[in-house]
Amino acid sequence: MNMEEFIYLEETKIELGARLHTLRMAAGIAIEELGSIINISPKTIDSLEIGRGSIDLPALAALASFYDKKIAINIE
Repeated sequence: MNMEEFIYLEETKIELGARLHTLRMAAGIAIEELGSIINISPKTIDSLEIGRGSIDLPALAALASFYDKKIAINIE
């Protein structure tokens, strides 16, 4: 399985934000449009992408689903 298919919960906020931003840019979608599709405010998405926001699991699941990614949780 390709490791790029996953969004990892152990990533730092900045790493996760950068990945989410890269995924959105690759999809060619504006923050406002993405927010409307997955029902998350554009302000929240922007905060996430710059590594300052927090996200709950349902919102992360919505983003992962939109980008056709899986969420990987590493519990040690």
